[in-house]
Amino acid sequence: MTYKDPICGMTVEDTSPHRLEVDGRQIYFCSDNCKKKYLESQDATDRKLKDPVCGMDVTPDSPHHFEYENTTFYFCSAGCRDKFASDPGKFANVESHHHAGHH
Repeated sequence: MTYKDPICGMTVEDTSPHRLEVDGRQIYFCSDNCKKKYLESQDATDRKLKDPVCGMDVTPDSPHHFEYENTTFYFCSAGCRDKFASDPGKFANVESHHHAGHH
């Protein structure tokens, strides 16, 4: 399947390693540079990234992130990141969870 890079407009295959999950959907980019430009250009309130473990809103500015199957996931805390890293398949396709008060 092909997608359009939202920054440069290039056609991108769904096998591209340059992708980002936003609001439960994948956004595909032609390069890491376009992915970075996208993140820099978006207002944090428009990005609506969710911690896949607890469901909290997070931004790409979070120091807690993890790369899994060529997708960067962002977390509210090191605890959520570590829980995800221990079993990524359990959380990677889950769109929302309730915050579990783990801070």
